[in-house]
Amino acid sequence: MKGKDPKATLLVGDQAIAAGSGREQGLGPGFRMAAALGAGGAAWIAILGLLGYVPGLRVLSSIRPDYIPMAPSTAASFLILGASLLRLSRKRRLGFAPKAMIAPVILVMMFSLLNVAGNIAGVDLNSEARLTSGAGTIKGIPVSRMSPLTGAAFTLAGLATLLLLLRRKNSRLSRRLGHCASSLGVLTILGGSTVLLAYIYGSPLMYGGTLVPMAATTAIAFVLLGAVGGAAQGLLSHLVSASTVIPNALRGSLMTCDLFFSYIPDPDHEVRRSRYLLFPHIYL
Repeated sequence: MKGKDPKATLLVGDQAIAAGSGREQGLGPGFRMAAALGAGGAAWIAILGLLGYVPGLRVLSSIRPDYIPMAPSTAASFLILGASLLRLSRKRRLGFAPKAMIAPVILVMMFSLLNVAGNIAGVDLNSEARLTSGAGTIKGIPVSRMSPLTGAAFTLAGLATLLLLLRRKNSRLSRRLGHCASSLGVLTILGGSTVLLAYIYGSPLMYGGTLVPMAATTAIAFVLLGAVGGAAQGLLSHLVSASTVIPNALRGSLMTCDLFFSYIPDPDHEVRRSRYLLFPHIYL
C-alpha cells in the first residue's frame, strides 16, 4: 500500500477549482474592473504622453503649455506596468506569459531606483540626462526627464505589480502578497493625488527648484495605476468607506514629502511655499 505524499496539500473552494482546471487563482473583488479602468487608463495617458512630443501636440502630455510634459521613459514605464496588470487580470491558463512579465517590471523598478539615487547623488546613473540633453527646457527645467518623485512612485507601483505576479506563482503566500500589493497601491494613489492636488490648487510642487517636477498627466496616471494595486485584496474599498483614514493618510503622505523635500536645495523657498499654499491647515 503506497503512503501518502507528505508534501501534498489539501485545496478547497476556489483553490481546488483553480488547481483542477489549471487556471490562476482570482484576485480580490473588483480587481478585473479596476485593472481595465486603472491600468487601461494609465496606458492611454502614456500613449498620449508619447504623442505629445509630436510637434503641435504638446498639450496631450502636459495639459498646459507651461507645465512639464510626461517624459518618454515615464510613458514607457506606464505601458509596461499597465500591460502587466491587464494581462494579470485575464482568466487564462498559466503559461510563459507571467514569467515574461516579471523581467520588464523589474527593469522599470531598477531604472526608477537609479533615477532617485542619481538625483540624490547628483550623478546621471541611468544615462537619461545624456540621452535627452537636446530636448530643451521649460522655465529652466529640463524636458523629457523622469522626476525623482516619479521614480519613487514607480518603485512602489512596480513592487506592487511584481508582488501580484509572484502571488499567482505561490499560493501559500498569496493572501499576504496581495495585502502588501494593496498597501503599495494605496501609497501610490496618495503620492499621485498629492501632486495632482497641488496642480489643481495652482501651486505645482518643485517648480522653480533644481529638480524635475512630476507632470500633471503622470500624477493622474499614478492615481489610476495605484487603484489597481489597491483593489487586489479589497483594501481600497475599505479605505474609501472609512471616514477618517483618508485625511490621516493624506497628512502622512504630505509629511513624508516634507522629509523628502528637506534634502532638496531650495534657496528661493519655492517648494516650501507651494506646500503651505496647498494645505496650510495641515502644517499648523
